Amino acid sequence: MLAMRRYQDLENVLEQYRVTSLWNIAEGEEPLLSAYRSFLRHDSGMLARLDAWVESRPNAYQAYTARAFSRADAGLDARGIAFADKTKAEQFDLMDRYMRLAVADARRAIELQPKSMAPYRVLFLAAGMHGASGLSQVAVEGLSQFPASYNLHVQVISKLQPKWGGSYEAMADFAQAAQEYVGTNPHLRTLLGYPDWARA
Repeated sequence: MLAMRRYQDLENVLEQYRVTSLWNIAEGEEPLLSAYRSFLRHDSGMLARLDAWVESRPNAYQAYTARAFSRADAGLDARGIAFADKTKAEQFDLMDRYMRLAVADARRAIELQPKSMAPYRVLFLAAGMHGASGLSQVAVEGLSQFPASYNLHVQVISKLQPKWGGSYEAMADFAQAAQEYVGTNPHLRTLLGYPDWARA
């Protein structure tokens, strides 16, 4: 639909994913995120097609969310998978550039549609690139809007590992606090095992 510029049809599909995730986040969250992952930078023309969508439909939160996902993915590509001491400064600079653009798109998407969890996935990813300290503020914001989101909780608890500046105790406390919402999203129960997983 994107390549054919069927923007309204595409927006309708993505809106349905969003609505489903609101009334059943336990089962609707992952399909919503998977839908936006389809816009990751699989080829050099993806970002150009997303730019055209945004230009054509400047009030479509879906377009900004999709481009945020794609730009964040480009940032990860620029960073690479090597350890920090094996990564060039130019790679970090390019990563930060893409992440800033991704964050701007995610923020615009939230302005247009505050009840969409998907843009927060990008905000959490971008903030977490520099460890637990960078994630704290956006974590409070995102989890206040979507307290039963398993995906957002996983992003936070992963960055609370000691290797990212956190601690096993912080992980355990965070996991325990999330149990308040386990009635809405049973997947949150698995967070209790994350400290032991991190120790392994």
